[in-house]
Amino acid sequence: MKKSVLILIAVLALSFAGCGKGNAESAEPAEPELSARLAEAAGVEESSVYYLTCGKFSDSTGAEAFAFVGEVPDNIPGAECYGSVWYINDEACIKVLEDRSFSVMENTIFSVMPTGEKTFVSVVETFATDSVSHLLYVEDGLVKS
Repeated sequence: MKKSVLILIAVLALSFAGCGKGNAESAEPAEPELSARLAEAAGVEESSVYYLTCGKFSDSTGAEAFAFVGEVPDNIPGAECYGSVWYINDEACIKVLEDRSFSVMENTIFSVMPTGEKTFVSVVETFATDSVSHLLYVEDGLVKS
């Protein structure tokens, strides 16, 4: 059991596939047009878009990303951020999880897990005394969990 948990952790660490961290630290997103489109769709300044995580999440041939819009602490390990998770592609910006607290890990809230058939994105929602992991994936243009 311990060995399989360690292997899973190693795979998660190696499989993280971010294209940029928005304005977390000083990194600029590699896909600024996605960040700008999301800011417009969410009705916020682009500086409120964080943790832009690009990847191949569906059969789409265009750019895709998950991102966070909201309030982020000053990169404090184990801190929480409050806001919404979005999925962005060439056709739409979709709000996936709205007005929630999420756990910040390694300067992001997302863990990307590619598999043979799908690429999953994990995000941990936090509560006062508990947390819940959401495992998201894209199918037929929709984000499912």
